[in-house]
Amino acid sequence: MDVLPVSVGVGRLSKNCREIFFRLVNHYRRLVCSREQWVGFASQSFFHNPFLAAADMWFVHPGAAHGAISRCLANGWAALGTCGIYSNGRSEFFRKLGVLAPTTVGGILANFAADTAFGFALNLPGFILNYGLSGCGWGLSFFLGFKASAAVCWTSSISGMLFDTFRALDSDEPAKVARAPVLIRWLVINRFELRTRKKLIWLCLAGSILATAAVYAYAPGGLLR
Repeated sequence: MDVLPVSVGVGRLSKNCREIFFRLVNHYRRLVCSREQWVGFASQSFFHNPFLAAADMWFVHPGAAHGAISRCLANGWAALGTCGIYSNGRSEFFRKLGVLAPTTVGGILANFAADTAFGFALNLPGFILNYGLSGCGWGLSFFLGFKASAAVCWTSSISGMLFDTFRALDSDEPAKVARAPVLIRWLVINRFELRTRKKLIWLCLAGSILATAAVYAYAPGGLLR
């Protein structure tokens, strides 16, 4: 058996590492420049940031500082791609189960149950990591992560609806518009032009940021209390 010189092995390893590095750089460059990614980010921020801020302050743990750091970390993960991963993975998972677009009561209940379990399983590792990195201690982070996941997993159906809604707000494509809730189509999509709806997306994101900051600042135990 021929043995490769050490220099050749090191050279190949270095080349492979460079290729992986540049693939990651290109991936995240495309992600950051992707409007679809930021629309998805805005859709989740609209509901989850204020909701989780309130859950942090009243139900999960007592400190505003840990909660605020955790929210910043969670938004960092979302901006780096978890919003898109969650959305696409959820749709594929439901399609395999046959509950992506249920029309019966049983199908709707099965969809909600699968959504809740899917949301809990996907949120748990991220919550544990967020609380650990925000200084809560890893032992406590497992407990807090479980509580936070339990508090938010029932909102997975809302997450999916928000993804569909914001994509419909950002497009006139019939396939995307059809996925939005009927009430949203009647109240917003059918009444406003596309350019107005696009502005509404970023207004929702700004409102979410302000509401979240207000919770951490003024809730009992908040940063300004």
